Amino acid sequence: MCRPQTVHVQTSDGPCADLRRTMCRPQTVHVQASDGPCADLRRTMCRPQTVHVQASDGPCADLRRTMCRPQTDHVQTSDGPCADLRRTICRPQTDHVQNSDGPCADLRQTMCRSQTDHVQTSDGPCADLRGTICRPQTDHMQTSD
Repeated sequence: MCRPQTVHVQTSDGPCADLRRTMCRPQTVHVQASDGPCADLRRTMCRPQTVHVQASDGPCADLRRTMCRPQTDHVQTSDGPCADLRRTICRPQTDHVQNSDGPCADLRQTMCRSQTDHVQTSDGPCADLRGTICRPQTDHMQTSD
């Protein structure tokens, strides 16, 4: 009565509520899509409970991307549910690290300041930071001979 007719599974109460939980909660594949009978359960599972949003895979992964990627203010801090996503979007994509402000700024300082090999060249994401850290500290400067 409930399983084939997914419209009955939409609500969180009524004759299908416990069946809905059985269908959606344990079988995470049903929770993958952002629509369908499990969509609102997925939102319930993933959105308020940020611990579920920590992993970069699993039923909350695409919701996590939705939460974190467009809303860069969520990506500002180095901890919380977006921390590893922040590292994913900032570290490999060095074009995001070009500016000294924005969601990658403090990660940029971490990348460039501590890893002096990234500061060797006069161009690239660390160039202006290199000027900052090398110019006053002459021992860090590259010599031409």
